[in-house]
Amino acid sequence: MVVGPLLVLAACSGDDGADGGATTTTVAAPAIPAEDATTPTITVPEGFVAPDTRGVALRPVVGKDQPEPDPEANLLPLDGGEAELRVTVVGPEGRVGGAAVRFERFEGTVRGWVDTRTNKEGLAVLTGAPGGRYRIRAWDAPVLASTESQTVFLARAEEVDLQVRVEPHESPVLQGALTVPVWQVGDTARFDALLVKESVDGLGIIQGEPLPGDVTLTPIAGARVDTANPAPTDPANGRTAFGVVCLVPGIHQAVLTTDGLSTTVELPECRAAAVAPPPSPDPAQPLPTPPPPGVALPPGAVASEPSVVAVEVGGSFAPPFAGPVPAGTYVAESSPGACSTSYEVLAGDRWVPQQSAGGTLVLGSPARSFAAGAGTSPCTFRRTA
Repeated sequence: MVVGPLLVLAACSGDDGADGGATTTTVAAPAIPAEDATTPTITVPEGFVAPDTRGVALRPVVGKDQPEPDPEANLLPLDGGEAELRVTVVGPEGRVGGAAVRFERFEGTVRGWVDTRTNKEGLAVLTGAPGGRYRIRAWDAPVLASTESQTVFLARAEEVDLQVRVEPHESPVLQGALTVPVWQVGDTARFDALLVKESVDGLGIIQGEPLPGDVTLTPIAGARVDTANPAPTDPANGRTAFGVVCLVPGIHQAVLTTDGLSTTVELPECRAAAVAPPPSPDPAQPLPTPPPPGVALPPGAVASEPSVVAVEVGGSFAPPFAGPVPAGTYVAESSPGACSTSYEVLAGDRWVPQQSAGGTLVLGSPARSFAAGAGTSPCTFRRTA
């Protein structure tokens, strides 16, 4: 049995009695389980019963979401420490005096930085730095800038010497790329070229000023330019574009040139034209005998060994043309940019419909039933391989 503590109540009478006027009352407090008991107890009036609040549900205290720090803001201090970071800036002609050096310190996604200038010996020093992860870059606008930053972890009281190299950025730059990651034989893809003159801004960022000029794109092998070549760049942005047709599967290269500049560009992989798998033949239907030489099979007909129309290398034909013609490479001689040609190619023992939007047909097997696409003029195709 748990016995609660006794509460002693003292009261004073309003007049002087024989016993001094003081009376004392003793009241038993409610029993409190040992696990909930605290000391000291609180004196309560006679007859008071404390309510049992152990089952009362308390509303949780919900804090406000704190905003994430801006990763681009300069928030982290770079002083108050004991470390020292010494940076020497070197250019093509030796040490660079008066160059700007940015010391950046990182903690998670928060960063801070301070910019300083090198002395005549090309030296910039960060003293009283706190330990941590640092990144350092340098520049001397409008010509010199770091192309790669130096990174270092600095201990609490460590002294570190680094060298940062800056390079000149004041020359014209010519670059280009195909705008598709993968293409296939017969596809015409867009090739973008850019001609700019580099310079360094006040924050050490390399900028490109658009330049006017005529740019020439010359595929080394496996592709052909189907648009105006050379092409002038837009003076407002330094850009121009070409339409390039893939002729054969593979990874090809092309050379970009302009006045005094030349660069070689590797094109994405060009894959063989997709051919739908032929349907399985019905074993109950025997294969028909081959047609006479020079006679085309009707659409959907089956051929075991088709007789083809002899088109030698150097020979040509123009849709509509029944064929069949032998496997080979056929290049359009007229209106190549507007060519759209439908035909059927022999896949196993079936004729499979195909469509080409380019000016070159690369046939891996005999093909027939050539026709110009809707809304386009027929092209004359000459066999080149």
